[in-house]
Amino acid sequence: MKEAVNKALMGTREDQVRFLEKGQYDAREMDDMLRIAQLGSGKDVGPTMKEAVNKALMGTREDQVRFLEKGQYDARDMDNKIRITQIMSAKDASPALRKAARKAIEGTPEDRVRFLETGQ
Repeated sequence: MKEAVNKALMGTREDQVRFLEKGQYDAREMDDMLRIAQLGSGKDVGPTMKEAVNKALMGTREDQVRFLEKGQYDARDMDNKIRITQIMSAKDASPALRKAARKAIEGTPEDRVRFLETGQ
């Protein structure tokens, strides 16, 4: 987006109008696609997020916006629930760890993040 804005500002009046009418939307879409791809990369990305990213990238513009506004958070939370369940199910999990994990799963998305970061 920044590159497109600068190009329009340095261009002619027609370039600026073209940017306002169409260019800004194309630039936003490219930035969103890049952001979605970034959310799906990395070693800590879970299966739910990977699937949601692929669906958004292959979907419509509305699918991409929906993913960025809400879907990414739902997918990350589902992956956190999966990770907590795996921790809780480990053979060497103590009763206290299992109790804390159950509480996190039954709690809010923030409770799950807290458990994964420090609670376990």
